[in-house]
Amino acid sequence: MRKHTFALGLGLAIFLAPALCDAQGYTISTAAGGGNPYYLAGTGDGGPATQAGLGSPCYDVAVDGTGNLYIVAGSLIRKVTPGGIISTVAGGGDSVGDYVPATQAALAATAIAVDSAGNLYIADTAFGTSRVRMVNAAGTIVTVAGGAPCCVLGDGGPAIAAYIGIPMGVAVDRLGQIYIAQSDNSNDYLIRRVSVSGMIATVAGGGTNTGDGELATGALLSRPLGVAVDTALNFYIAEAGANRVRKVSSGGTITTVAAVDSPWHVTVDSTGNLYVTQPADAIAQLISTSGGLTVIAGNGTHGFSGDNGPATGAQMDLPSGIALGGNSTIYLADATAGIARVRLLTPAPSLTITSSHTGYFLEGQTNAAYTLTVSNAAGSPSTSGTVTVTETLPAGLSLGSMAGGTTWSCNSNSCTNTGVLAAGSSYQSITVTVSVANNAPSSVTNTVSVSGGGSATANASDVTAIKSVCDINQYGTTTVADVQAMINGALGSASPVDLNHDGVVNVVDVQLVINSALGLGCWSS
Repeated sequence: MRKHTFALGLGLAIFLAPALCDAQGYTISTAAGGGNPYYLAGTGDGGPATQAGLGSPCYDVAVDGTGNLYIVAGSLIRKVTPGGIISTVAGGGDSVGDYVPATQAALAATAIAVDSAGNLYIADTAFGTSRVRMVNAAGTIVTVAGGAPCCVLGDGGPAIAAYIGIPMGVAVDRLGQIYIAQSDNSNDYLIRRVSVSGMIATVAGGGTNTGDGELATGALLSRPLGVAVDTALNFYIAEAGANRVRKVSSGGTITTVAAVDSPWHVTVDSTGNLYVTQPADAIAQLISTSGGLTVIAGNGTHGFSGDNGPATGAQMDLPSGIALGGNSTIYLADATAGIARVRLLTPAPSLTITSSHTGYFLEGQTNAAYTLTVSNAAGSPSTSGTVTVTETLPAGLSLGSMAGGTTWSCNSNSCTNTGVLAAGSSYQSITVTVSVANNAPSSVTNTVSVSGGGSATANASDVTAIKSVCDINQYGTTTVADVQAMINGALGSASPVDLNHDGVVNVVDVQLVINSALGLGCWSS
């Protein structure tokens, strides 16, 4: 696997969205970027975002409460409306001062966040001066933290008079407090917080402790690149240098949430699920509230592929910034050195399939049956397009028919359905009839799959016992009791069993059972 090392870290966007299902699957597409000339930041303003060039690198993304997407791309901040039209809202100028139109400002942005009022917060390193800038709703830019010379932190004083060492991530909490991930090892790796009154303090890092359960201000951090805040004012740190995600409680205690390979950015939903990017591994993962990890995008190889398919089968190059949008969507900035893009993850249907049967099958049986049922998980979007079920029978079984009433169209070993399947519901079941070979093994496994409809492929298996027809009493072996039962049937004193299906119960059927009892096999002649 190709690994990447960054001299410059990546930023974080924070938008507190509704909780997403831990097992949710996604379809991936491109929301912005990829247009020509792709290497020039700022191309395509006023047109579709998917035809725009974002330049390189594409560090970060944020989403506001009305669904506008903001992108850190090159030296610019780009905005994409819910309708998909892109424009430049900051950067591209030569001014380093405040209270000027944001589009006249010179920026070298690394991260972006947006508050509930729609104000943008930009981590900026233009001309070697590290600071956080704010762009208000009127489009005016102003410094809200940093800008002082190295290396007096200025804790307890005005944030605009403080030194901030290379801000790599920025977030805003529900009160309007600003969190800054400072990743300059010349003056410690720190998390700084700016109060609503504009005063700055260090809230994590600067100590010597590497363990959990201590005050965050006594902790030793290693390359904190991303920061996010939940509604309870706990904040989370993507600690890339220590390969973990940390949590700092509202009371100031630090703990480890999960071990993650070089996490670069983190965001959090309304119930505490975390979402992290891992550029070195070309994936994004979900960390559940119990600490479990699930890959939600990327197949672990670097590149670009997979649009309009399952997100976990797609290639991303260097997924960096991550933001949660409306309708359970997720945006990922791909900070590639090639063609920069923002990828969009849209919740996909989550189809499952089951195969079931009743009891056991018998050697030579011609009417054995499996029941296949396709369902869509609760909370998932409805299906779209064609859903296909494929049956793969094991040795010892041969297909008789597949039928699913009026909703399925079946041919050979597959059935298709173009009907919409809503969340929490199932299609009409499919009945698969099979014939069992005379020499079928004692246990077989039926395998089925469902694909299409916008869902990832799902599989199921059904282990089936095959019993000998000569084992009349079905005790597991053919014994003298089975021979007697067979004779009784032939003599008419018990229910007859036509073992060889020739239409009569006679001495031939009795002989088959005797052969089996002698260990010669049920179907020996």
